[in-house]
Amino acid sequence: MNKDKGKVFNLIINGRMKEVDEKKLSYQQVINLAFGQVVPTPNIVFTVKYSKGKHEDKGSMVEGDVITVKEGMIINVTRTDKS
Repeated sequence: MNKDKGKVFNLIINGRMKEVDEKKLSYQQVINLAFGQVVPTPNIVFTVKYSKGKHEDKGSMVEGDVITVKEGMIINVTRTDKS
């Protein structure tokens, strides 16, 4: 049995508290949590960086990546227009 099934995780995304009920999040899901529903375009690039709280496990995400969520995780998403 999955011990995290039905669990809510509190994350800090771009300085704001967000609650998610999934143990894994895709790159696109993280962007949508940060900016709402975003339709990908070739002119906009997102940079996603995260740290996992106490253990300071840090990393970044690119399209296609999936991260395992941890309570208190800090995620920063920046949006850049290439034009």
